Amino acid sequence: VYIVLQQARLIVETRRSAKEVKSHRELADKAEASRFTELQETLLREVRRLDEQAAARSREVVGRLDALEKQLGQRFDEAARTLSACVGEVDDKLDRLQLPPPR
Repeated sequence: VYIVLQQARLIVETRRSAKEVKSHRELADKAEASRFTELQETLLREVRRLDEQAAARSREVVGRLDALEKQLGQRFDEAARTLSACVGEVDDKLDRLQLPPPR
């Protein structure tokens, strides 16, 4: 009878311990899932922030490139006008010299 009672207590204690372990495991699983969800949300926020930052920098670079393209076009036009003026001056000087035609 004593051994049966001891075994019964042991079985009851084992079941109680198993329920506690199961309960703790479920809590740990929920906490882990919560941490994963929080990590995922943090990563998504960081990715969005980086995307916004990259888009802003891209717009900035495009703006700078547009400004540089405009400056380059202006300088090219200025160089073309200067060259045209120089060619015109050389042409005028040649016209004034009026070299005799070759024989």
